[in-house]
Amino acid sequence: MGSSKVFSIFYEQYKGYLFASILKFVNGNEADARDVLQQVLIKLTKAKVKWKTEEQLRSWCFITCKNSSIDFLRKHGKTPDFSGLDEDETLADPNEVFAKLEQAIDSLDSEEAKLLREVYWEKIRRVEIADREQTTVKALESKLARIRKKMKKILERREYENVR
Repeated sequence: MGSSKVFSIFYEQYKGYLFASILKFVNGNEADARDVLQQVLIKLTKAKVKWKTEEQLRSWCFITCKNSSIDFLRKHGKTPDFSGLDEDETLADPNEVFAKLEQAIDSLDSEEAKLLREVYWEKIRRVEIADREQTTVKALESKLARIRKKMKKILERREYENVR
């Protein structure tokens, strides 16, 4: 199997939990998390390390996500605060994360669910969606921000219900 195929498989399987981990490290700033994720993926492609187990890979990913987040935050004059975060809490099973996201998306209005899937799963460009919906990209971004907040509330409520 070629290295680009291996990377594609890795990316599809791990992108969700890498992004979720980094998002926690950068205090919920999605733009920062995307930048750090890109740095982590570059480091992964350059890594000459061979992992014998998935646990070793997950551990390397956790450390790389954390260190890359620290570097990014410091470079931008921000103070890292990872109090209360550990590897087990941060890196969840990607299939479990995906299932929770799908359940939360299913509880949205059908228009909202469709928009999230088009933007994040199908990777349809925002400008294309805005043109189709006869709106501006800025208005679409605002709508996405509202939907993400709604998703966050849904996921937090479900987590709270699971803890109780």
